[in-house]
Amino acid sequence: MMCFCKQKTILSEKDRIPSGILDFLEKNRFSEIDILWNNLFEDTLSFIRYYDHLVRKYPNKKLIPFALAVDPSGVFNDGYVIVSAFEFNIKDQERIFIYDANKEYSSLHNTGDFSFYLNSFSEWVNFAKKLKDEYLSLKDNNE
Repeated sequence: MMCFCKQKTILSEKDRIPSGILDFLEKNRFSEIDILWNNLFEDTLSFIRYYDHLVRKYPNKKLIPFALAVDPSGVFNDGYVIVSAFEFNIKDQERIFIYDANKEYSSLHNTGDFSFYLNSFSEWVNFAKKLKDEYLSLKDNNE
């Protein structure tokens, strides 16, 4: 599966999508977390919306969003989105940038701008699964 952002020149030829993300996509592992997380590489309009948001909010970073946690019912994270993005130009590090639109939730991470980093894609997978489990627990308790 070729990421449309590569085809549409959002990414230059020297930019590489981290191998962990490509492997995750190729093995269709989003199905493990898709009850809460959306694959932004499959949703062009959402990708462009959140790419634009990150470019405006963090103009000095090159962030490419790839996943979005959202619960329109408001049970999880009061309905605010959590955007996951990888960052280019960070000297061979595979850090994953997380932006959480819910200020109360984000303030727990003490960064002040409601964002934080995970150190690897595998760390993000664990984070995504943990949030999915929290979501399912909250959903069960509210039914």
